[in-house]
Amino acid sequence: MTLSFTLLIALACSGSAGTPDPEPAAARTQAPTDVTVAELVTALGAGQVPLLLDVRTPDEFSAGHVANAVNVPVSELAGRLDELAEHRQDPIYVICHSGGRSARAAALLRDAGFEAPINVLGGTQAWIDAGHPVQ
Repeated sequence: MTLSFTLLIALACSGSAGTPDPEPAAARTQAPTDVTVAELVTALGAGQVPLLLDVRTPDEFSAGHVANAVNVPVSELAGRLDELAEHRQDPIYVICHSGGRSARAAALLRDAGFEAPINVLGGTQAWIDAGHPVQ
């Protein structure tokens, strides 16, 4: 009985008690980071934004966007990842109108192997509400 109990304890402590890992390590992804508009402004001022990706529609983008943003609508993003490949290891700040589409786009980027997608909370509307200019 002592040997069985010792073996059971050893297995439990080693993490191999016969229970499979519910989620394989390869399937685990870290959630994209969120930043506020104020944090985006700071990063832009420090030259720490290699890519600002605006995932709104072309019409929304042309109506006003943050300077130097690149427009790839979220509906086209999965098919255009190769255009962003040079930024695979860079922070990619993702913005939309209010933060919903950009959160989905940032998650898509993370799942596709991009290392540092960053969702801009509040989106372009928060940018405008804070008094920042659009082009």
